[in-house]
Amino acid sequence: MLGSFRSLAGQSDEQLAGTVDGILRVLAPFPYWAIEKACTSIQINGVMRDGRYDRKWPPNDSEVVAEVRDKLRLYRDQFDSADALLNAKVAK
Repeated sequence: MLGSFRSLAGQSDEQLAGTVDGILRVLAPFPYWAIEKACTSIQINGVMRDGRYDRKWPPNDSEVVAEVRDKLRLYRDQFDSADALLNAKVAK
């Protein structure tokens, strides 16, 4: 994902390792599939800023987390709906 942002080209290996380490830490609680979807979206589209995609500057940790949460939202809504349906009382 970060490789698609050319603005990172001048960073040292240590700086890039720190960036990646920070992102890994904040993403640890999330499922792999949601992280993969979010990172692919960011790599292809850029990050949403001020109502439009920014492809020049890489996302910060909170922007990556926001993208992952966005990917999870649809699945959580569907799960909650199915759970409510399965746990509903049957009318007689």
